[in-house]
Amino acid sequence: MPPPELSTSNSGSVASYRPPRTTYTPVPPPVPDTGATAITRSPSVRSYPPPEPPVILHGDGDIPAPPQVDAPQPGSRASSASAGSAGTRSSSASYEPFLSHAPPPVDSWIEVETSQPEYRLIVRLPGFKRDGITLATKKRRILHVVADSWEEGGGHFERRISFGYDADLAQVRAEFDGELLRVIIPRRIPPGMQSQQWGTPAPVGRAS
Repeated sequence: MPPPELSTSNSGSVASYRPPRTTYTPVPPPVPDTGATAITRSPSVRSYPPPEPPVILHGDGDIPAPPQVDAPQPGSRASSASAGSAGTRSSSASYEPFLSHAPPPVDSWIEVETSQPEYRLIVRLPGFKRDGITLATKKRRILHVVADSWEEGGGHFERRISFGYDADLAQVRAEFDGELLRVIIPRRIPPGMQSQQWGTPAPVGRAS
């Protein structure tokens, strides 16, 4: 603190007292201690299980063969009833000549290749034509491949391939060069997850 200042007027010998100047600095109030610690949370990433690898399923799947209709014997009491029921079922039987139940060619096969962005399905179909090949999806998890040929050396080929949740069956692309059918199924990466976090399923071998 500086010393007080004394001043003397010219008219007399009276001294005046002038107190020193004091400077005050405001002090911020103390922050109350509540005992709570602030926690910074980063956005969590949902954990997804690895997708199931594709599986080639054998058999005709869920497409049953047309029912066989037995002709009624003449003179029997049930002939009229059988004829009536046969009339309602004749529509199914009429499609039999248009369905090929011959076995597939011995040199036909199917295989699945797996890469990071897509699945690649390769089917060898010798003796088949483009207009005799059908691709269909079921339950967004199964790809159904059906091929029919009524020419000599042809036959019926049918396989189902089951995929995991990462297969985008709504974006399937296919091409056929007269012998090999190539089908591309893109793979979807779950949101908020990088491709290396869930890996690549093992490739599937060739099946006849």
